[in-house]
Amino acid sequence: MYNKDMLIGILLSLGRTDVLIERVDNSSIGYRTRIRIAIRGNLEFLAAIERSLAQHEIKSRVYETESAGRPRPILRISGNINLFKLMALIPEYLPDSKGELEMFREVVNIVANKEHLTLDGFNRILEIRGMI
Repeated sequence: MYNKDMLIGILLSLGRTDVLIERVDNSSIGYRTRIRIAIRGNLEFLAAIERSLAQHEIKSRVYETESAGRPRPILRISGNINLFKLMALIPEYLPDSKGELEMFREVVNIVANKEHLTLDGFNRILEIRGMI
């Protein structure tokens, strides 16, 4: 539906990055890092983005309601492989509208290399997020 350049433009302008850190007892360092990108819009628009991402072998999911408190459609891209492919799709030199993509790209590389499972990698993610 959307070509590669249009898809990149949509992701740069509407993509919202999330780096979630959760306390988990069964992890070796006691925490889990979850990363994802969300895009909000009307259902037809998000379905078109989902089809376009599928052409690049990037899996995403459209939810008709985000939550009970926010009953609007949302598209989420999660999974390490999907996010790694997505970061490869977007050129590094292009700035995004919120200034988050450079930070997110570094977190995706840390997770892709499994460095987030070590204390040094986890601390680097906390530094990137501004929590340390």
